Amino acid sequence: SGTGLSGEANMSVTIPKGSTGDRSYTAHWKLNEYQVTFMANDGTDAKATQTFRHGVAQELSRNAFARSGYEFLGWSEDKDAATAQYADGQAVGVTAATTLYAVWKSLSYKVAFDKNGGEGTMASTDMVVGEKKALAKNSFTRTGYTFKEWNTKADGTGERFADGAEAGFA
Repeated sequence: SGTGLSGEANMSVTIPKGSTGDRSYTAHWKLNEYQVTFMANDGTDAKATQTFRHGVAQELSRNAFARSGYEFLGWSEDKDAATAQYADGQAVGVTAATTLYAVWKSLSYKVAFDKNGGEGTMASTDMVVGEKKALAKNSFTRTGYTFKEWNTKADGTGERFADGAEAGFA
């Protein structure tokens, strides 16, 4: 029929009877669109997607993933990256389908053991927010006393933990 052009290589055009003269056909283009897939990388939910037009800069979707005990640093094309290639919400131009992985940093802290009048030394324990871990067994001594428990306050009015009990911050 000649009225609709497609991208097909082998197409025929019928010239109406009685037509004379030259004809001109103009190419029509559609800007490619690509999916950017955001992977939680051990965070909540599995993935999210965002559509980009070829080379047109737009902001990356803001991170909606969470991961207990971790801070979100940004996005990377490398699943195992320790640093982010792209900031949250950074404007980028995309020229192909892309997968971006959330980059997480562990929120760690140290648990120190206070001898509270006792003697000896104990190494601190590295902990991660959101994970529970057994507290070190007491190795302090105090003449005339028996170890009772660990406590978050020196006077014993805080949170109590048995020797070797699991502890941690949510």
